[in-house]
Amino acid sequence: MSSHGGQKKDVYVWELPVRIFHWVNALCIVVLLITGYYIYNPFVHAPGLVANDYFLMGTARFIHLVTAYVFIANLIFRLYWFYAGNEYAKIKFWKKEFWVGLKDVILFYCFIKKEEPHYVGHNPLAMISYLLFIWLGSFFIILTGLAMQSEIYTTGFLHSITAWWQALMGNSVNTRVIHHMLAWVFVLFIVAHLYTSFRYDFLSKSGATSSIITGYKSKEMPEEDEAQEGQNKNHSA
Repeated sequence: MSSHGGQKKDVYVWELPVRIFHWVNALCIVVLLITGYYIYNPFVHAPGLVANDYFLMGTARFIHLVTAYVFIANLIFRLYWFYAGNEYAKIKFWKKEFWVGLKDVILFYCFIKKEEPHYVGHNPLAMISYLLFIWLGSFFIILTGLAMQSEIYTTGFLHSITAWWQALMGNSVNTRVIHHMLAWVFVLFIVAHLYTSFRYDFLSKSGATSSIITGYKSKEMPEEDEAQEGQNKNHSA
């Protein structure tokens, strides 16, 4: 936590499209995990003797498929917003400052650096975790999911874009195992994400958790900026 004791100022960080993406993404992941686990291990069985009257598995698969396409469309929209959004919507991992900041954040979390580097948006470590889990993880879980779906249709668009993956894996069992393992990686990410978000919000009092609803976070003003703002207020009075 920063050692500065200055005044805090609300900064508009997360634009509405980013907040909508976050909640749609979160809802899709939860629905996909629940329905995906049911498809893998049907923990609810249709009562009675005629399972077709209830069609639980078919319903779960349908919800899983529709949600998956919403998940894909939402990610495509977020890719666009990397370009169209404000500076906090971007991940500039190609810049030197990003990697210097990443080193400082890692040193802080390893208790080597005493003062925590302050970022209004995501710090570089959070950005890297999103790149690995939300983007790279999503790419492979989407790819494996589409590859399994293409097994139903041996021709067409899905088959053409996933044929290379099918050839690489050799059989569908490997694809299903990877898809299932990635789902559990998402579970671990959710747990870590919730823990670090609430912990950081509690320690920094920055409104990090509520910011994904309101869009605003509290930024601690340096003493010189605080003094300048005070002078401006005095002149305007």
